[in-house]
Amino acid sequence: MTLKLYEETEREVVWEWIQKQYVDFLSDCRTDLGGKKNFHNGAGGTYDCIALMAYWRVCHDVTDLAEIEEMETSLFLPTFRILSKFVDCNKPLLKKLMYKSFQNAEKQCSKWNDYEMYVAPFEKDKPICYEFTACPVAEFARQHNLLEVMHLCKRQQVRFHHLRRQRPVSERPPRIS
Repeated sequence: MTLKLYEETEREVVWEWIQKQYVDFLSDCRTDLGGKKNFHNGAGGTYDCIALMAYWRVCHDVTDLAEIEEMETSLFLPTFRILSKFVDCNKPLLKKLMYKSFQNAEKQCSKWNDYEMYVAPFEKDKPICYEFTACPVAEFARQHNLLEVMHLCKRQQVRFHHLRRQRPVSERPPRIS
């Protein structure tokens, strides 16, 4: 972690700057994302992304996106690694259940009016494909000139779910870049 690159006396100050930047970002963020009342990203997900953006904003002169990617991987990937030891998502029944889960997520996105999601029709011999056509975290990143971090998050999402698309999912243009 980059804080190790700072002298011990500086670390506390830098950590304080990161926390202040995070609080500043949260004051400019939607308050209805995530948490118990909104299904998307659970209790933290959206805010974890914003925390990484605060870290990047403060420490970008001594870090790079590879370190942010490593941090993000350590936050999200362990659950998928544990799950993959017990579950083979390529089995027909599980694949169908996952597809139904993605359809439910699409419906919930519409209900909450936060993320907009499109799930491609199910094809037995193809990967499950989905895309977010609107994302409040991407909008936040755009407003704060942090799209390089957001593009990293998009790459990670694809890697986590092993859902690589060979062609566009929908004909309609996405609202986010």
